[in-house]
Amino acid sequence: MIIGYDVAQKQGKHSIKHNDLIKLGHDLIKLPIPVGDYIRVTPEIAEVINRRGSRLKKMDLIGLIDLSIDTKQNPGELYSNLVQSHQRFSDECLLAKNNGIKLIVLVENLEGIKDYTEIGKWKNESRWKLYFRAKRKAERMGTKPPRSPAKPSQLKKMMHTMMEKYGVEFRFCHPKDTGKIISKVLYEKAKT
Repeated sequence: MIIGYDVAQKQGKHSIKHNDLIKLGHDLIKLPIPVGDYIRVTPEIAEVINRRGSRLKKMDLIGLIDLSIDTKQNPGELYSNLVQSHQRFSDECLLAKNNGIKLIVLVENLEGIKDYTEIGKWKNESRWKLYFRAKRKAERMGTKPPRSPAKPSQLKKMMHTMMEKYGVEFRFCHPKDTGKIISKVLYEKAKT
């Protein structure tokens, strides 16, 4: 199977996943993917790639993609998308929904989280440390304290809303399994 990965991925950040996908026998090609990080390159997508060549744009693939996998390196990146970049993330989810693209967000984690209902296992320690540091500074300076980080219950509610509103699916896995899961999900979709 040919798997397309997004050109906007940070260099080297996904090399373990890419190596795993290659070991599983997949060919990888860099593409301007409108939503998510990984797609299955269908014959229709390959035809557009061949026709457009170096002029290929994200919008050329709209209407041809039925499934995209967006990977998050950890719950912290998911938190950032849901809380700090909420509008951008919501816009991407809406774009997927409006164009018939099933978006699966695959979150790598070492906390043993298996689905969104277990997000409470993630402690968000770095955000709380930053918050307490900023709070102490605000107290010393006599300024307004910062807002506290979102609690696991709030994150769970945000994910549930994204699932209900946009049809987004959240999955969690150990980082060593990410390549296998991407392969499996795209292969299963190819069979339908």
